[in-house]
Amino acid sequence: MTTRRTDGVVDVTGRYWRALAVYLLVTVLGVVSIPVVGNSLPSVLTGSLTVIVLVLLVVASLGALYALVRDSVALDRANARWEPAWWVYLGASVAVPATVAYGTKAFFGVNASIVAGVPTLVATAFAACAGYLYRRHDRLGVP
Repeated sequence: MTTRRTDGVVDVTGRYWRALAVYLLVTVLGVVSIPVVGNSLPSVLTGSLTVIVLVLLVVASLGALYALVRDSVALDRANARWEPAWWVYLGASVAVPATVAYGTKAFFGVNASIVAGVPTLVATAFAACAGYLYRRHDRLGVP
């Protein structure tokens, strides 16, 4: 991360926000690839493709949330005009899927909680990263 001061304004050009932007692109491509590629495959392979894509998206979601926290901390250390509360983004991205998984498990069992919790984790991480990047751009002009 580099920080340059010009005219009293902090210009923050970090690398962590780029990981968030790549995550948003990868998530959209991953979700779109399931029906596009799955149409030409037998149903067994479509199910396997869906599981593989979801596992990769969960790993990417966790990495994106880590990058979000790192970018937020970097902005705080650089004394930027916007100092986001990273715990709000991270807390919502973890609390909502945990609540959905726990509630689903109580009524339908463990398998249903996994089926409900995994896409919820990807969706909330996607929403948190998109919202964070929007607010970052609105407040800092970067990216």
